[in-house]
Amino acid sequence: GGFADGATGAILTVNPGGAVPSNDNYAAAWTLPGSAGIARGTNAGATGETGEPTHLFGSEGENTSVWYRWTPLDSGTAQIDTIGSNFDSVLAVYSGGSLTGLTKLAQDDDSGGGLGSSSKLTLPVTAGVTYSIAVGSYDSGDRGSITLNYVAFTAPVIATQPQPQTVTLGAGAVFTIAATGSPAPVLQWQRQPAGTTGFVALANTGAYRGATTAALTVSPTTGAM
Repeated sequence: GGFADGATGAILTVNPGGAVPSNDNYAAAWTLPGSAGIARGTNAGATGETGEPTHLFGSEGENTSVWYRWTPLDSGTAQIDTIGSNFDSVLAVYSGGSLTGLTKLAQDDDSGGGLGSSSKLTLPVTAGVTYSIAVGSYDSGDRGSITLNYVAFTAPVIATQPQPQTVTLGAGAVFTIAATGSPAPVLQWQRQPAGTTGFVALANTGAYRGATTAALTVSPTTGAM
């Protein structure tokens, strides 16, 4: 796919109902739900508008574009790409509330790679702020099916720290942690062996269970721990 493993989201697929895509104009942009997902469509038959900005200098993007509107639920770094599309795309992201009042925040031509020369870009986004996304063709004669992938990555935050415990030798103990982030953080418990200054990663062997989960079970406890 076009975004990181572990990201959850929605898939939006709209079948074109005529020669011109329904999201051809800025005012009719398709709304992208959530903080991650995939939208599929086409720019076959797409046209430009009076006052439409140049999406990528030297391309025909502004004459072949379709529009999307996205309001992320999370603040962080967004990745938007056209990986999976079947033509040489151009991609641009804007802020602003009208076609003639847009401010370009990012643009790309071929960073997504692939045979069709897909586009990929990253930019900081703020939860609750609406962004306009234009997808067009580098060459007006090269159009096709669009796959638009989008995700807002948020830095991992430990919401609940594991707490110290005192138990009887040989008894068990359970340590828990709560962490948030998008994609979901990967967890790995570690221990500091007695007499050392470094930490080693735990595995689900011996007395340890749940070494990569939110709850680490240690049973039985030993003096060497």
